[in-house]
Amino acid sequence: MVRYLLSAHVVALLLCGASLGPAAAEATGTALPASYPAAGELVATQVAARAAPDPAARVVRRLHQFRSDYRVQIVLATEQGVGADGRTWFHVSLPMRPNGTMGWIPAGSVALRPVHTRLVVHRGLRVIEVYRGARVHPRPRRRRRRTSPVRSA
Repeated sequence: MVRYLLSAHVVALLLCGASLGPAAAEATGTALPASYPAAGELVATQVAARAAPDPAARVVRRLHQFRSDYRVQIVLATEQGVGADGRTWFHVSLPMRPNGTMGWIPAGSVALRPVHTRLVVHRGLRVIEVYRGARVHPRPRRRRRRTSPVRSA
């Protein structure tokens, strides 16, 4: 029985390690995105987004691995740079007001992948176009229900 439990734990650890392989490689900085923008999940429990790629720079915001609604925090990186400490840092869009606030986080705190999807919103036409690569993917149109005029009694 003990031997069975030990082998079950070893198999579980191996499976967990295999599933974390690419993310762990990206988290350690061995695999950087080939192009930007890139998006991904935080792999650190908590990370300080700073005003410059420097560990001594002012903290703009603290990001947590899970949001207040218990979902994984996703970040969008627009570029990478080398900080004052010689490590790689990502310039990320921060989920805060005002919109467009940016910050720098260490590359080891996030697992990024390039983003090839783009949304274009034509507000005047009330149309959304979804681009994946260079192709436009059609979006199903919503049918409007016919409304009958209100009859007065």
